[in-house]
Amino acid sequence: MFSTRKTAALLAAALLSLGTATTTAHAGTPVPRLSLPVGTWDTYIDFGGGAIVHVVEAYTVKGELCHTGGTNGYGKGTWRPTGRNTFTYEVVEKFTDDQGRYAGRAEMGGSAVQTGDVFRTDHTSTVYDAEGNFLFSDRGEIVFTRSSKANPKCPANNR
Repeated sequence: MFSTRKTAALLAAALLSLGTATTTAHAGTPVPRLSLPVGTWDTYIDFGGGAIVHVVEAYTVKGELCHTGGTNGYGKGTWRPTGRNTFTYEVVEKFTDDQGRYAGRAEMGGSAVQTGDVFRTDHTSTVYDAEGNFLFSDRGEIVFTRSSKANPKCPANNR
C-alpha cells in the first residue's frame, strides 16, 4: 500500500547548479565565464522515522533535468541559468507503488547557487495522490554534491 510518508520520501527534490571557470582573453587577462551545472548530482534526504532517500539529479547541456528519487520516483524537467553561479529548475516526479502502478506526483522547483562541486537550492514541492488530490506542500534547502561532470543522457523513463 502506498502511503503519504512514502510519497514524501519519494519526492526527494531536484536541482542543478553553476560554477565559475576562467578563460584567457587576447591580452592574457582572465575572463570569468559561467560553468554550467552539466553532470550528475547526489544527495540524501532524511524524512525522519528511518526514511532516508537517495536522490540523483542529472543536468544536460540541452537544459534537461532528470530526477530519480529512491526506487519508486522518476521525473523530467528543465533548468536554466539565471546569473553567475545561479539557476532555476522545474521538474515533475511521478511515483509508483511497489507493484509499479501510478501512485501520484510531486511538482518541484526552485533556485540554486553553486559553489564548485556543491549546490544549495531553495526547493519547493507540492505533492498529489494518484487521483490528483493535493496532499501537502513543503519548502526547504537541499544540498547536492556533484558525482560526475560528464553530460548525462536523460532516459524517457527509468521504469
